[in-house]
Amino acid sequence: MKTIFRSSGAAVLISAVLGFAAANAAAQDACADVDAITAADAKVRENYPKIETRKVAVDAGKEYLEKYGTCDTTKDFVNWLKPLLPVWEKQVKDYEEYLWRKPRVDKFDGGIKASKFDDVYAAGAELVQRYPDNVNYQLPLGLIGLYESYKSNFKYNEDSIRYAKMAIAKLKSGSAEPKKDKDQKPIVDKDGKEVFGPYQFERNKDNAISELTYALAYINYHAKKDRKAGLPYYYEVSQMPGIYKEEPRLYATIASYYIDESDPIRKEIVALIEKQKIEPTDEGKEKLEVEIKAKVAMLNGYTERALDSFGRAYSFADEKIPAEKTLKADVYKTLQVLYQRRFEKTDGLDKWISAAAAKQLPNPTTAVTPISDPEPVATTTAPASTTVPAGPPTTGKPTTPTAKAATVNGKTASTTKPAAATTKPPAANAKVTKAKKPKRR
Repeated sequence: MKTIFRSSGAAVLISAVLGFAAANAAAQDACADVDAITAADAKVRENYPKIETRKVAVDAGKEYLEKYGTCDTTKDFVNWLKPLLPVWEKQVKDYEEYLWRKPRVDKFDGGIKASKFDDVYAAGAELVQRYPDNVNYQLPLGLIGLYESYKSNFKYNEDSIRYAKMAIAKLKSGSAEPKKDKDQKPIVDKDGKEVFGPYQFERNKDNAISELTYALAYINYHAKKDRKAGLPYYYEVSQMPGIYKEEPRLYATIASYYIDESDPIRKEIVALIEKQKIEPTDEGKEKLEVEIKAKVAMLNGYTERALDSFGRAYSFADEKIPAEKTLKADVYKTLQVLYQRRFEKTDGLDKWISAAAAKQLPNPTTAVTPISDPEPVATTTAPASTTVPAGPPTTGKPTTPTAKAATVNGKTASTTKPAAATTKPPAANAKVTKAKKPKRR
C-alpha cells in the first residue's frame, strides 16, 4: 500500500512539474510571437483615444497583460498600460451611464420647456428610479400637478403628491445636491443661496420646501376635496420660511374652513332659539338658554378664528398686483360682516386685525376654544345673520412671485460627454524586441 501511495504522490508531482514547464514554455512561445504582440499592441493604441471605442481598448489591454504581461520585450508598454486600465474602465462606465442618461434628460428638459408633461413624467420616473437622491428631478414632478390644478387638470395630482413628499424629505435631510454649473460648482440665486430644479422650477431650499408643501395642501384640499388631508399642510406652510408663508389665499382658505365648520352650529342656534320661543315652561326655557349660550360661545370661537385668518389674508394681499387687489377688497368686505356679527359694532376692525396678526396663528387642526362674552347673550332672537359670505375665491393661482431663477445653467443635470484620453503610450516599434522606454510628454 505504501508503495502505491508513494507512486501516486510521485505521479502528481511529476504532473505538476510538467504542467508548469508546459505553461512556461507556452509563455515563452507567446513572448516570441512578435507579430501577435505587435497586433495586440496596435489594438490598444488604436482604440483608447476615443471614448466611443475605449471599451475595446480596455478589453484588448486586459488580454494583452494576460498574454504578454511578463515578457521582457513588452515591459515598457505594460508599465504604461497597467495604471491606465482602471482609469479607462471608469471612463467607459461613465460614458455608458451618459448614453443612458442623455436621451432621458433631453426628454425631461424638453418636456418642461414645451409643457409636454406626459414626457416629463415618463422620463422623470426613470430618472428618479435610477437617481433617487437627485432632487432636481423630483422638484418639477412635485409641482406640475399644482400648476395644472389651477387649470382644472388633475391628471398629475397623484404623481405630484408622491414626488413632492419625496423631494421635501430629501431637502429637509440636508443631503440634497444643488444644481451645478459646467465647472461643477453649486449655482446660487441673487441672495447667494444654492438652488435646485430646472428652468422655471428653479428654487432655493426654503422656497422649494414652501411651494412643495403648498402643493400638497392645495391638491388635497381643493383638487381632491380632502380637507382633513390638506389643512395640516396649509398650516405647516404658514409656519415655515419661504415664498408661500405670506400667500393670502392660504389664509383665506383656512378662514373659509372655519366658516364652513361653524355653519352647522349657527343653524343649531337658530333652531334652539325657535324651540325656546315655544317652550311652555320656565324650567325648559332656562335649560335651552344654557344650551344656546354654549353654542354661541363655540360660534364665537370659530368666528374669531375666521377673523384672524381673513385678517392675515387681507394684510398679505398686495394691492400692486391686480388679482390680489381684488382679493384684498373682497376679504375686507367679509371681515366687516364677521366683525359686525361677532361684536355688534363696526368700529375697531383694523385695530383688531393688527392685534390678531401679532399673535401666533391658531392651528386649524386643533379644537376651537369656546369664547363666552362676559355680558349675558341675548337669545330671544336669532343672530343678525345666519349666513356669512363665503369670502373670496381661494382656489385661484397664487400671485406671489417665485424666486428669480439663476441664469448660469437652466438644465436639470449635466450630460457632459466624458473627456477623451490624453495620456500617450510608448512609441510603437517595428520590432517589439527592440522596444525603447516611453518618453515623457
